[in-house]
Order: sequence, then C-alpha cells, then structure tokens
Amino acid sequence: MKRMILGGLIAAACAAGGSAAVADGYDDTGAWYLAPLGQYTFLDKDRISNNRQGYQIGLGYNFAPNFAAEVNSSNGAFKIPGSGASEKLSATSLDVLYKFLPVTSMVRPFILTGAGGITDNVGRSSINH
Repeated sequence: MKRMILGGLIAAACAAGGSAAVADGYDDTGAWYLAPLGQYTFLDKDRISNNRQGYQIGLGYNFAPNFAAEVNSSNGAFKIPGSGASEKLSATSLDVLYKFLPVTSMVRPFILTGAGGITDNVGRSSINH
C-alpha cells in the first residue's frame, strides 16, 4: 500500500512563539508542536477496498538543537464494495527527526527514523458513502 500525503499543516511556528522577527541564533529546544495532516491512501491491486482519504496527527517535542521526537497516529476507513463491510487501517509510530536548517528558515527539510505498527481490521461499519 502506498500513501500519498495531499497536504497538511505543521504548527511548529506556533510552538516556537509565532514571531516573524526572530534572530538567526534562535533555538527551538524545549518547544512542543502539533502536526495535523490530510492524506489519501492508494491501496494496492490485491485489496478489494476502495481508495479513500484519511488523517494523521503528530505531537512533537524539540529535545535538542535541530532534533525532535514525534508520536504519530494515522487512521483510514475503506468501504468494501457490495458487502456493507469496511476495512480500517490504524497506524502509530514513534520517530526521531534531524532538521537540516535553522528554525528561522522558510523551509526546514529533515530526515526521520522511527518504528511503528499498523492494524488492519475488516468488519461491519457505519461508514456512509
């Protein structure tokens, strides 16, 4: 299964104080942030469920300069055509990020490593389509 992130909002700027006039030496160590994301899941050809949108939410903490830890949760529910049943995918992960540029950068690329798990439940649902 491949997931394509359509868009999202990372509220790190709010956690860092939301100031537009921040000095280049600013350090966001100790700041918390919330990262809500919208997603669309393209299921592989072996599944009978339909592709569908879902969401992910992450809570992060900047524990050192350029380093953060995040806990993420993702959910999606997929209708199984003609059956009245649905498939629910739920994932949770714990990740560590290294951010390459300073907090004052307009764009802040990062590398991430982590571990997580996913559950795949098929059953009756009240999903309305």
